[in-house]
Amino acid sequence: MAVLYLWFLGKKLEDIANQSKISVSSVRNIADAFKAGKYPEFAGFRPYLEGMRYLAKQMESNKLGLDHPPKKIRITCGWLLL
Repeated sequence: MAVLYLWFLGKKLEDIANQSKISVSSVRNIADAFKAGKYPEFAGFRPYLEGMRYLAKQMESNKLGLDHPPKKIRITCGWLLL
């Protein structure tokens, strides 16, 4: 679950692998299993977690954080519009 948590936060696969002491392909397999719905404990809110990951990656790539939020942000990804 720690691998998925880091993945939800938008961390890079290499960083997750290094921190978890597993291979990048293992991280990728865990993420793919999540996307395929193989973790029933996340079944009800899987799309939201994928959206949160997308948002976290966008914020990181634009050097945005919750400690210094932007005055205005507009990110569109299907169902998510802020």
